Amino acid sequence: MIQDSVFVFVLMPFDSDFDDVYRLGIKERAKSFDMLAERVDEQICREGILDRIYRQIDVVRRHCRGHDRKESQRVL
Repeated sequence: MIQDSVFVFVLMPFDSDFDDVYRLGIKERAKSFDMLAERVDEQICREGILDRIYRQIDVVRRHCRGHDRKESQRVL
């Protein structure tokens, strides 16, 4: 992740029908706000995709409940 950028958790189908929506409508728009948007299939991780999705959902929940943003980014 780019230092000091906000991470945007993107949960959507990996289907190629959605590539333009993701790349142009989400990823590029997030970048224009100095945010890093990634689908889980772009991330390098040792855990399975579903485990990664569940963990990122948990991080979002914790963040929404008021936990520190830097802590949330570190967990990702």
